[in-house]
Amino acid sequence: MTFPAKFFGACAAAALLAACGGGGGGGPQTEFTSQQLDSRVPGESDIAAVGLLVDTDGNPTDTSVAFGKLDRVARTLTIGNVVVTGNPNNTVWDGDDYRVERIPGFPNRAFLIPVTIADKITATNPDGGYETQYIIGVVSRTQDLPTGGTVIFDGTARIGGILAEPSRIIDANGVMTLTARFAGDRGVDVNLTGLSTGIFNRLEISNLEIVNSNGSATFQDSSATTIRYLNGNTVVSSPIAGTVEQFVDGAFYGGLPNVIGPIEVGGVFTIVGTDQNGNTVGNIYGIFEGLRRQTTP
Repeated sequence: MTFPAKFFGACAAAALLAACGGGGGGGPQTEFTSQQLDSRVPGESDIAAVGLLVDTDGNPTDTSVAFGKLDRVARTLTIGNVVVTGNPNNTVWDGDDYRVERIPGFPNRAFLIPVTIADKITATNPDGGYETQYIIGVVSRTQDLPTGGTVIFDGTARIGGILAEPSRIIDANGVMTLTARFAGDRGVDVNLTGLSTGIFNRLEISNLEIVNSNGSATFQDSSATTIRYLNGNTVVSSPIAGTVEQFVDGAFYGGLPNVIGPIEVGGVFTIVGTDQNGNTVGNIYGIFEGLRRQTTP
């Protein structure tokens, strides 16, 4: 399927977010309560959607973050010039152009939901096109992030990929531990373990940058970001051939009374290898989410 690169997130998120719910609020403060996804409290929710962008062959070659508003009563989501109203009772939503479906196997969370997104199934397009993966939810505010300490999130991950040397397809579930550092060298480190790939069972993505996206708390790759593949504690060589680039987008989600900072976290990544002609010769991509564990001073 072919999508306008950065507008895909807005269109695709619209098909589901109007069906899910959300939360929001205003005014500077250090303790902030977000409305959960299923809330019907009058008002609007600030929404962030982080996802994988695919090329015309269905390969995830980039990541994206899009923002919108959800009217909790009317169940209407607006992102850019996209306005959609959905049905909150289904696990599959058909918009004008896209099909959006909850990804099975992930825990139910209060503020976020992992989904797959594809072209809408029609009589002339019965397969629905290539699927891609997004996490959408009620985004935390940058002003409510901790000013120090470390917050750890525990959760789940799913990765996939196509490798040329050795030739194989990767499809594995794993455990995510994400560490957000809010003092000194601010940043995010993601550790994915329990991955049955036949090449590595652990993937580390380190030194992601915490970003203020117009008041929304997100994170992304930077020039300092590094990737490591491991079997246990033994580092193995990169399984991706060619010139390798990594792309990561993520967001912090939710808020609870008497708790400083976000409650949930989610993100996506793709690691892409290209040959001298710019053709994709391998990639590894994934989606991860988690719930806050603890805070250290």
